[in-house]
Amino acid sequence: MMLMSEKTKIYTFGNFTFGVKEYNLKKGNQELYLRPKTYETLLYLIEHHGSLVKKEDLIENVWAGTVVTENTLTQSIKELRDILEDHSAKPRYIKTVPRVGYKFIAPVEEKILNPYFPSENSNFFSSIPSKRILFAILLSALFIVAAIIFFSKYREPEFNFSERNWVLITDFDNRTGEEVFGAALRTALEMELSNSKYVNVVPRGRVQDILNLMQKKPDKKIDRYLGREIVLRDGNIQILLTGSIYRIGSRYSLSLEIIEPVKNIIIKTFSEEINSRQEIIPAIGQLAISIRKKLGESLENFRKIPRSFELVTTPSLKALNFYSKGFYYLNLFDFQRAQFFLNQAVQYDSTFAMGFAMLGFAELWHSNLPEGKADFNKAANLVSNLSDREKFFILGSNAMYGIGDYKKGIEYYELLLDVYPDDYWGNENLSLAYLGTGNVKQYLKYKKICERLRPNYFINHSDKGLFSLYYDRNIDDAHKEFSRALELNHDFPFEFCYLNGGFVDWMHDDFDSAEIKFSNFISAGIDQLLPMSQISGRWYVAHFFLFEGRFDKAIQVLEKSVTLAKQRPMSKLLPWAQLELALTLGEIGETGRFELLLKTISENAVGIARVQALGWLAIQYAQTGKMAFVKTSLAELEKENRSTASGILQAPLPEELDKAKRAFTFQIKGELAKAYSDYKKAIEYFSKVTELVPSSQIPLVSALDPRIRWIAFESLAHVYEKTGDWNSAFNSYKHILDEKMVMITVPAASDIWVRSLLAISKVLEKQGKHAQAKIYYTQYKRLRPMGYSK
Repeated sequence: MMLMSEKTKIYTFGNFTFGVKEYNLKKGNQELYLRPKTYETLLYLIEHHGSLVKKEDLIENVWAGTVVTENTLTQSIKELRDILEDHSAKPRYIKTVPRVGYKFIAPVEEKILNPYFPSENSNFFSSIPSKRILFAILLSALFIVAAIIFFSKYREPEFNFSERNWVLITDFDNRTGEEVFGAALRTALEMELSNSKYVNVVPRGRVQDILNLMQKKPDKKIDRYLGREIVLRDGNIQILLTGSIYRIGSRYSLSLEIIEPVKNIIIKTFSEEINSRQEIIPAIGQLAISIRKKLGESLENFRKIPRSFELVTTPSLKALNFYSKGFYYLNLFDFQRAQFFLNQAVQYDSTFAMGFAMLGFAELWHSNLPEGKADFNKAANLVSNLSDREKFFILGSNAMYGIGDYKKGIEYYELLLDVYPDDYWGNENLSLAYLGTGNVKQYLKYKKICERLRPNYFINHSDKGLFSLYYDRNIDDAHKEFSRALELNHDFPFEFCYLNGGFVDWMHDDFDSAEIKFSNFISAGIDQLLPMSQISGRWYVAHFFLFEGRFDKAIQVLEKSVTLAKQRPMSKLLPWAQLELALTLGEIGETGRFELLLKTISENAVGIARVQALGWLAIQYAQTGKMAFVKTSLAELEKENRSTASGILQAPLPEELDKAKRAFTFQIKGELAKAYSDYKKAIEYFSKVTELVPSSQIPLVSALDPRIRWIAFESLAHVYEKTGDWNSAFNSYKHILDEKMVMITVPAASDIWVRSLLAISKVLEKQGKHAQAKIYYTQYKRLRPMGYSK
């Protein structure tokens, strides 16, 4: 008798090794992965290497008993060529014989491993005493080794996964030829797993951040191999999920694999056989539950699972496919394409709440505010069937972006994060909501969470730059963060990162270099930005030209901004562009155009824009003695109660409108008191303005800019000069000069700063401080060598 192990056959070709028994393909020492049917296709071709293999023979032998089309075989051949790095035009391994079949053309070496043990009658055992005992021991050892090999091979590998660990879902391997499955299945699985409080699904934006660092296109299909590389680069993702779908006749085969990425081993495979397309989304839901259980989620959680996915989200694969594409472009800030696909999604399913919510963001950021608000409202009216994650996100987004109620937005976003603390957009929107209420501490808290969740996201670095610029007043830190944002995304769609070099030069008094950068931005870079940034970016460039005394250039740039705003009325930026131009005209002494433009704004705008137009008009009338017009404008200002969008991020709270009305009312009353020589009352009113309006505010979050604050300080200084209080006058001008950095974003404020240099030098002369006065006067003459224009 002879005991023999099962024969093990190995084929080698090129630098590849194929183990038949183990279905093991290696390139050198690297183990490669193929689907089971693709392995069998390779085996059949290798076994018949050098010979033509007809298509029908391959299908009959590999897919025996299964009805498949030639497309299934073509897909397997394509996968083989991809993994072997072979090309159909210049094949090294698989040659296509058109319309007939395939031939494996590479030389193949075959090895057979056939170890055996001789019987007890052999000469080997006859020479050893107690040969029966020794043989029994040897046989037992053989069984032990076989058992060890069996269990190590077939038991499921151990892995570590804890609550709130991260899972990356790759694109599905779609072998059906049906385009609708392209992104829909991955999105469905992501949305299903995202409803788990135990599993964290890596957001697509974070994946795109890493692809960007890898210098790969953001639309690169993420298969198992690329997915593993992303996981290893990220360093904080524990599990990789891959999926595939095949069509077998009229039926579908859906499978998912849980992969431990570091060791690159399959932990568990799940599969479902599906009779029709309508059963695919429910099957995804069942597979998601199986995955959650395998990853260790408590059974208690599954008693609270909401209604099935198709009822909660959408029953339409087409809607889900269009949603996936729209969400992809939304992450790339390509809002026009995002709108197109998301509109298609909600057309296929008019009850698709998340489709309307994402469409709201696309409309909002593409400067279509009314449509965006309407879409948020539609989404909010469809939340009754949704999971908590989707419901609280939609209600928070509608409150913040649709209605402008930051406090309600905070309430909903906090409910979301109580259950899903690692939801990226929940943290991002909550941080902005807190910033809108002026709570900087809470803004920083949630912004830091955002940075942890997406450390390579360019927007996070841009936001840090804005914070450094406005709150920390550190232009060098701002420059560092803006530069990092540009490194991460060379196609940054907003203006600040491109302008930061000019800002730095401006603050460091290198005006020649700053002018070159701002001029290059206007001539070459600005038209590549989002429409709203093409408008607002011109404002900041004009502020520099005004600061430098290039008044004609500033007006030219602002007039272009107004023209663009008129061409894009849905942006609602026209009154703000007109205010920028009007205030600049007022600073350079063009009183007629200044007053005419402010009247136009007051007649056509509502809310804070109208309050500002009426307020600046009334201040002008008070300063020029037109008291009857002052009272009329003041009365109109106090009656304005309409709260409308002032920018892209939000519609201002009623408190913001009330603050603007109070600030302008105090300033106007102060101007009237000054005109009637009631200096004590004038000081009281001007001081209230400076206390009411902060010096630094992030653009588009607060609608009332600090210009009224600096006008109040200037008015205070004038009153103190009239009363001979030179120290107080000096301090008032100094407040303006100390806030130079904020001038970057404030309409016509840069000219106030330059004017204050001359004024403070005169005050110091009055005090006999000639040396100090000369320092300020020298700075002034550098900027206004021909004197002041006004």
